[in-house]
Amino acid sequence: MKKLGLVKDLKRIEDHKQINVDENEYGTIEFNKRLYQGYVREWHDLRYLNTNQKIVERRQKTLNMPKVLAKKMARLVMNEGVNISLAKDSDKKQQWERVQDVFTSNKFIRELQRYLEYMFAMGGVALEIYLDGDQPKIAYATADAFFPISSDTEQVDEAVIANQFRKGEYVYTLLKWHEWGEYGKFNYRIKNELYRSKEFGTIGEKTNLKEAFDDMEKVTFFNRETPLFIYMKPNEANNKSITSPLGLSMFDVAYDTMQMLDVMYDFWYTEFRLGKRRVAVPEHLVKTAHDENGRPYIYFDDSEELFLAMNSQEMDEMQVKDLTIDLRVEDVTKSIQSMLDILSMQVGLSPGTFTFTQQGMKTATQVVSENSETYQTRSSHLSIVEDALRDLIVAVYEVVTMTDEEEGERLDRMDISIDFNDGVFTDSQSLYAYWSQGFKDGLVPKKETIKRIYKLSDDEAEEWMQEISAAGRQEVVNRRQAIAQAELEIET
Repeated sequence: MKKLGLVKDLKRIEDHKQINVDENEYGTIEFNKRLYQGYVREWHDLRYLNTNQKIVERRQKTLNMPKVLAKKMARLVMNEGVNISLAKDSDKKQQWERVQDVFTSNKFIRELQRYLEYMFAMGGVALEIYLDGDQPKIAYATADAFFPISSDTEQVDEAVIANQFRKGEYVYTLLKWHEWGEYGKFNYRIKNELYRSKEFGTIGEKTNLKEAFDDMEKVTFFNRETPLFIYMKPNEANNKSITSPLGLSMFDVAYDTMQMLDVMYDFWYTEFRLGKRRVAVPEHLVKTAHDENGRPYIYFDDSEELFLAMNSQEMDEMQVKDLTIDLRVEDVTKSIQSMLDILSMQVGLSPGTFTFTQQGMKTATQVVSENSETYQTRSSHLSIVEDALRDLIVAVYEVVTMTDEEEGERLDRMDISIDFNDGVFTDSQSLYAYWSQGFKDGLVPKKETIKRIYKLSDDEAEEWMQEISAAGRQEVVNRRQAIAQAELEIET
């Protein structure tokens, strides 16, 4: 357990505040990481006797549902269509362009999609704002590299973020300490420390930053009200450690189901592999070899598990018998589907989200109704992501404007508009019919109807109203002119 070694080493560092974490939680994070990567030795390494009474070792086939689940939820929460904007009446448009430049240069939306997948798999992810020279950058840390120092169950205020990498003969660990305190005229610092060892999983001895980084500052000071990192976790109560600030993996409650799915999928795969035509033959027609003691024995291909050689006394001389059995693929397929529905229920997705057929597994792509389990779960996680994005944007804004000569007001979180593009959950035709009928029946104002159908802000809907009204007036004028022209032609 490499990360447990890091935790123990971090707790021995004396010139910083102590990290506030239970070592066992990082054991769980490491286990979830291995599940996500698709291989857990204690689950997937099989050992058994084959037909030749030889011990066979192989890796079990897996559906890799942890990866599938994390990817599915990340795509439901965040997609390329997300739009982040500033309120039209804001007086901070110039500064906002600089914030957008930071997001663009850091390829923020694309990277966030990837790290949300890691978040759902391992239980959390940290977004860190730092200065590279005078340029604000956004970095990410998965749950196994993030160690809280001070926190409550709601949020983490101080933390150390670890990054291990190999360079030459050494394994280096960069620790970035985010700490509050009295540092002259500043109240917040990010302190960078470099350690080196011979292997991963330990910190080793402290060394000079320049061994691995040419231009990294040892410490950077700020005056702040909030930390320069945001820790996100799935919106699930941590039932393993109630007071912990760390989150749970989305599949933490489904270990047994996922393990059984791998067993069943391996059986399903084996059914196809062993379902080819087979025959039984007399012993004397089978190859013979001798062991190290000179004793003769018959043998088959080592991969055979069900082939039987029959003693000639047990069957007619030279008679060949067909041992081919009917495949049980259909029954196994139905069983796997039942387990997939159970798994969906455990992680908050609707039954039928995953469909298993003889052609393999498929993921539902149809429109999801707003009263479905999938929609409710997605909305729950989305509230966490939206709050984190607002905090991140405010922090980036403060960093890009901290060198401005005139100190302005802080960016109001509510001035930030985030549209997550719910198109995947909305049938456009049904939406149009629903709100249009409400307008026709006099139950919904026209402006609200336009907002709901086309997902506009109040200001945008008002502009549309004015354009529609102007177009309508022009149409009336055009009709009156046409009537007048027609009457004139009749008179003449």
